[in-house]
Amino acid sequence: MPLFRKKKTKYIWLIIGAVIIGLLFYSIMVLTSLRWHLNELADQVERIVAVDGKMDIEQSQSSLLAGQTIIAEAQEDLRKLGFVRIIPIVSAFHKNTMGAFTDTSEVLADLEILLREADTVKVAGFEDFILKTYLQELEPAEFNRQQAVVTETLGSLQDNLFSLHTHLSEIEASPLALPFARQLRELTTASQKTALLVEQGRDLFGLMPYLIGYPEPTEYLLLFQNNHELRPTGGFVGSYGVATVADGELQNVFIDDIYHLDSEVIGRQKIEPPAPIRKYLDVQYWYMRDGNWSPDFATSAAKMREFYELEAGRPAPSAVIAITPDVISDLLGVMGGILVEDVFYQAENFTNSLQYEVEQNFEQRGLSHWDRKDVLDTLAVMLVDRIGKLPLSKLAEVISVVHNSLQKKDILIYFDDAQAQYYAEQAQWTGTLQPYKNDFLMVVDSNMAAFKTNQHISRTVSYQIEEVKPVRGEKFLQSKVTVDYKHGGQFSWDTTRYRTYTRIYVPEGAILTDWSGAMENDRTPLAGKIDIYQEAGYTVFGAFIAIEPGQSGRLSFSYRLPQLRRAEYSLLYQKQPGTRDLLKTMIFSEKIKEYEINEDLILP
Repeated sequence: MPLFRKKKTKYIWLIIGAVIIGLLFYSIMVLTSLRWHLNELADQVERIVAVDGKMDIEQSQSSLLAGQTIIAEAQEDLRKLGFVRIIPIVSAFHKNTMGAFTDTSEVLADLEILLREADTVKVAGFEDFILKTYLQELEPAEFNRQQAVVTETLGSLQDNLFSLHTHLSEIEASPLALPFARQLRELTTASQKTALLVEQGRDLFGLMPYLIGYPEPTEYLLLFQNNHELRPTGGFVGSYGVATVADGELQNVFIDDIYHLDSEVIGRQKIEPPAPIRKYLDVQYWYMRDGNWSPDFATSAAKMREFYELEAGRPAPSAVIAITPDVISDLLGVMGGILVEDVFYQAENFTNSLQYEVEQNFEQRGLSHWDRKDVLDTLAVMLVDRIGKLPLSKLAEVISVVHNSLQKKDILIYFDDAQAQYYAEQAQWTGTLQPYKNDFLMVVDSNMAAFKTNQHISRTVSYQIEEVKPVRGEKFLQSKVTVDYKHGGQFSWDTTRYRTYTRIYVPEGAILTDWSGAMENDRTPLAGKIDIYQEAGYTVFGAFIAIEPGQSGRLSFSYRLPQLRRAEYSLLYQKQPGTRDLLKTMIFSEKIKEYEINEDLILP
């Protein structure tokens, strides 16, 4: 009897082994088929998105239909694994792969809608597309319909791509994916990059009518903010411009030295400046060049428009765009260098080269001090022309640069039109002080030396908060902000000691309990006072400090937070435009954490 049982057990294991081997061979056959389908699908997707920089709509539509067929065949192959899904590893692989193919099918359906809309453009390829011609032949009602459809479809496409990325990441982690690991890595990376690009395009598309000036032209007041001389909204406005966009075409571009405009009203315009400007810049009256004093860009844009009307003697443009030189540097990184009046401007040297030409080398070029910034006009026209001639493959990079610049606040926008301003605010591109019901911190520097010293300044903000338990009374939250400056430059034609009036924006009702580092002025041992006031729903602490080249300086503020509790705590750190801060936090005795601030940050 025991011998019979042993033989029976042996036969059972042999049968089980044969079944497992058979299932494995069957699974390998199905997976091999899936790998082939993935390769075929990748080829079709390449034809759809036109990786060579061109796009033929008819070919793309044909490839899209072929892609849908391939997905259906791949899903059928996956269904053949149905009876081996009792094995956990197969079940998880099956679920995620089916999800990925479903997502891909939805992505292709979204692309079909976009291609159908693109087909109404009636051009052989997008490389031949001229926006002005297209808009002039289009009825406004049709443009509005297309915009609504494309905006909605881009939102769906974005969601489906992010879902696809999630499923592909899960598949990539499975041992069953080893036969096509390389393709999966490429697809996972591509799905994430494409989703982010679609998100950027969708954000910009909502403002499309205003950005391209259709059906009504849009006139812009351009503010060129030099973040090497930091001011509240990103930099000192040394130059301004006016430009009109109509039917997708940039028209009537005019750029000038802002001192030319201010000089028109000297002796006639006697506006009292903010006290720190009067004291530390030693100016008697307020002019447009110092108009961006509020860190809330909507407020500063309104003030700049007001100054423009007073000084130019004409109605101000309805929209305002402020940019830092970093935007031009990033665009040159995509397009390559540009030669303007025998000077070759490149991404890595743009700001310093331009600064040198307009501040030091203008006489060698035969220009007067009055005409030294004329190069900006030429440079702007050449940049716009270069962008307009870029191939489709580079256009996505330009969109990414513009979107990232908006996110980093290197570009700020303001619209007098309420609907346009609403779209811009939703995307957080307006640089407004963000309303926040919990803890809030924004550190705002204002360079009070009229030199380009900020290129040599590193600023580290340390924030510490703790819950205080008094012997008597209720618990409360106590905060401490420390701003450390390090001056890495030396005295030169564009650099001096760093003189900054620094403001700390904190929750309204905060009570200052201690401070240090404030100076009465530079080169004096006298301690300065702290200005305390309310602005835009926040309490503000303001102080002056000066740092010599090669030296360090520190401002410190301790304050009690009002009506905040540890259980519901969160912090919004709002980035000052034009800065690249290092933020260090210690929240309720946790470990110190460091963040490089490129955009607004919410913690924890």
